[in-house]
Amino acid sequence: MKKVDDKKFLRGFLIFIIPLILLITALDRGGTDPNTKEMLSILLWGIGIMVLWGLHKHFKIPIIPAISWFAFWCWGTFTIIFSYSPDATLRFAIQFGSIIAFAWAIYNIAEKPLWKFFRMFYITVAIILAIGYIFLMGAKFGLFVGKHDMMFHFISTFYWKNPAAGYLILLIPILFVLTKSDPSKGWRIFYWILSITAFTALLLTRSRAGWLAFTIAVILGIIISFRIAIKYLKSVIVTLLVGFILAGVIMPPSWIVGRIAQIGEVTKEKPEEPVQERWMMLDMGIRAIAENPITGVGMNGFKIAYPHFLKSSHYLSSHLHNQYIQYAAEGGLPASILFLCAIISSVVIIFISARKSKQSILWAIGIGTLAYSIHIGLDFDWQFWGTTLPYFTLIAIGLRNAYNPDAFNIKTFWKIIFTILLVLGFLFSTIIAIAWTFHSKYEAELSISKQKELLKLSSKFAPLSAYFKYELAMLEKMSGNRENALHIMEKTHSLEPKNIQISYDYAMLLYETNPDSAIKIMLNTLKSAPYVLPEKQLELANYLNLSDDKKNAKSILEQMALNFSTDPEVRYSARTASFRYIIARALEYLADMESEQKNYTRADSLYALSHKLGCPRHNDQLAKIWAIDTPAPEWIVYELIDAVNVNDTLRLREIIADTAMVKLSPGVEIYLERIMDVKINMLEEKAKVSALVLKCQGNRVHSGFEFFDLVLTEDGWKIKF
Repeated sequence: MKKVDDKKFLRGFLIFIIPLILLITALDRGGTDPNTKEMLSILLWGIGIMVLWGLHKHFKIPIIPAISWFAFWCWGTFTIIFSYSPDATLRFAIQFGSIIAFAWAIYNIAEKPLWKFFRMFYITVAIILAIGYIFLMGAKFGLFVGKHDMMFHFISTFYWKNPAAGYLILLIPILFVLTKSDPSKGWRIFYWILSITAFTALLLTRSRAGWLAFTIAVILGIIISFRIAIKYLKSVIVTLLVGFILAGVIMPPSWIVGRIAQIGEVTKEKPEEPVQERWMMLDMGIRAIAENPITGVGMNGFKIAYPHFLKSSHYLSSHLHNQYIQYAAEGGLPASILFLCAIISSVVIIFISARKSKQSILWAIGIGTLAYSIHIGLDFDWQFWGTTLPYFTLIAIGLRNAYNPDAFNIKTFWKIIFTILLVLGFLFSTIIAIAWTFHSKYEAELSISKQKELLKLSSKFAPLSAYFKYELAMLEKMSGNRENALHIMEKTHSLEPKNIQISYDYAMLLYETNPDSAIKIMLNTLKSAPYVLPEKQLELANYLNLSDDKKNAKSILEQMALNFSTDPEVRYSARTASFRYIIARALEYLADMESEQKNYTRADSLYALSHKLGCPRHNDQLAKIWAIDTPAPEWIVYELIDAVNVNDTLRLREIIADTAMVKLSPGVEIYLERIMDVKINMLEEKAKVSALVLKCQGNRVHSGFEFFDLVLTEDGWKIKF
C-alpha cells in the first residue's frame, strides 16, 4: 500500500481547510462567543498535534518573535496565581495557547507558492463581504428594520463596525498586490473587484479608528519600500477613487466626510460621547495598572476587576478598547511589553525581508498586519477571533517566507515535551467545552432538579469556575435551600473574592446567620466599587436601617443619588436602564428617614423627585439606536395597565405580542404605582419589567409586584404572556 505523503496532505490542508476554518469563525458573530472559542481551541490544538507528527521535518522560527510570543503566553498563564478570576485566566491559557499552536502549524506548512491558498482564502473573504453588503443594502431599502444599533454601517458578521474595519484593513493591502501577481488573468480580475468592494466596505464601516490605522500603515509601508509601492500606485489610486465613488452612491457622502471631520474630536476639551468614553476607559486602565503594575488582575480577569476602577456609572465597559493597555492591566507591564515585542518583532522581520527581497506579497502582509496591530490599540478587535485568527495566519505565513528557515528534525525528547504540551492543551480545552455543553443543556432545561444536576456536572468539569457555582447557589436559594446555597456560595466567594456580584450575594445569604459579618462584607464591597449594582447598595442600606445603623444607611442612600445618573439627557445602556428606578426607591427611603427626623420640607421634595423618577420612561433611547421608533418597555407596561382598566381591546391587541387578552373582573381596578426595575437584553430582543401595582376592589386596596415579559418586534416592544 502506497504511503500517504504527509507534506502534500498538510499542504492541501493549508489551501482548503484553513480558509474554511477562518470563514466559519467569522460567520459565528465574528468569533466572539465563549462557547465557540472553546470548540475552536480543541480544533486548533488538534491542528498543532497533526503538524507536529505529520511532518518529518520542521522549520526554525525567528528567535525574537518565538521567545516573545511564548514568554507572553507563559507569563499570562502565570498570572492565574494573582487573578481576580482564576477560571478566566485558565481559559486565556487554553485559548491563547491554542492560537500559538495554530500559528506554529501554519508556519510549518506555509510554503510557496501561496497563490492557491490566497485564492481559497479570498473566496471566503468575498462571502463575508457579500453578507455585509446584504445587511447594509437591506437596511437602506427597508428590508431589515431595526434589530441592530449599526444597521447603517458595514458590519457584516462582526456585529460591530470596528472589528469589521479591523478585518478589512488586515486583508485589503494583500488584494492590491494579488491584482497583479496572481498567474491567472481571471483571478487578477477577481482580486481587483474584491479590492474595490473591500475598500468601499471599509469606508462604509464609518470607523474612524479603522481609517486612521489603515492610513498610518500604508504611509509607513510606502516609506519602508517605495520601490515596491510605486509598482502598485496606479491600481491603488484607481481602486481608492472607485471605492470613494461607490461609497458615496450607497450612503450619503456627508456621512463619510462627517466622520472624517470628527477624527479631530479627540483634541477637543469636551469631545463627543464616544471619545469621552475612550478617555474614561483609558483612565480606568491606568488606575488598574498603577495598582497592579507587575502581575495585573490576571489575564481575562478585567471583566471581574473593572468595577474596582470605575469613577463613573455612566459607561460600564469590561474592555478598555486598547489591547496593549488591556494586557498591561490584566498581566501587568511585563505582559504588555512582551506582547508589544512579539508584535513589533514579527511585523519588522516581515518588512525587512520584503525590502531586501523585493517580495511584494511580504510587503502587503506587513502593511496589513501593521494596520491591524495599530487598530487593536484603538479598539477591541482582538476579542473577535474572526479577525485574530486571520492575523496570526498572515503573521505565520509572512515570517515563514521572510525568514526562509532551514528544515530540521525535532529531537525525540523535545518532540515528547511538545506532544505533552499540545495534548494537555487539547484535553483541557475538551474538558472546558464539556462543562459549557452541560451548561447549555441547563439553560434549556425546565426541571429545577435536572438544572441542579447539570450545573453540578459543569462545576465538576470546571472546578475553577465561580460562574457555574454562583448559578447553582442562586438556584438553591430560589428553591428555598438557603443552607445549601450558603455553603456553595462560600466556595464561590473563595474562588473570586473580589467579584462584586458574588460578594454582595454571598453576604446576603450570610446575613441570616451572621449579620455583622455580612454587613462588613457588603460595606467593604461598596467601598471598593461604588459605581455598580445600585440595587445591592439599596439592600445594604435596608439591612443597616434594620440594624439601627441609620447614619450609614442614610449616607449610602445619599451617595447613591450622586453616583448613579438619573438625568434623562444621559444616554443609558441595557445595563443602566434600571438605575433611575432604583434611585427612585432610594430617594423614597431617604425621604422616609427625613420624615422620621421631622425634616418635612426636605422629605416632601425627596418624595416628589422619587415619584418623578419612578414614573415610566417614555422614550426608548436603546431602540432608537437600533432604528426602531417605540416607547420604552416600562411605558408599554403602563399602557397595558391603563388599557386593561378601560377595556381598550384595540390598544391591547396593539401592545400584546400573542393572542392573549386581559380583562378585569367587574368592580376591579388596577393602577401602576411605580416601576421597580427594568432588565433589557437587546441582543435577544427581550425585556423584563417589574412594577408595583395597586389592585382596588371596593374599599379594599392591595399592592404587589408584577413581572412583565416583553419582546422587541419591528413595531416596537410588545407584552408577551
